Amino acid sequence: MPQSDLQYLAQIANTAPSQLRLVLTHQQQQRAYYYRRLGLLAGTVCFLACIGVFTYLVVMNHERSALAILGATVLSVVTLILKQKL
Repeated sequence: MPQSDLQYLAQIANTAPSQLRLVLTHQQQQRAYYYRRLGLLAGTVCFLACIGVFTYLVVMNHERSALAILGATVLSVVTLILKQKL
């Protein structure tokens, strides 16, 4: 019995680095996915906030300021979309 235990431990010792690499890679991929989702959520919240500010300024008769905010927001979004396509 002790010999089989030693063989098992030797096998684990040989495969542990590759398994550890797999675990670490998986954790990095999970973290990257989480950060991407968080970035998309933050971008969406900021975009909706800009639309809200635009609506508020239009209601308060500040059309020029509203157009500036909407123009900058839309221009930024279009620029980011084009950068991703190229």
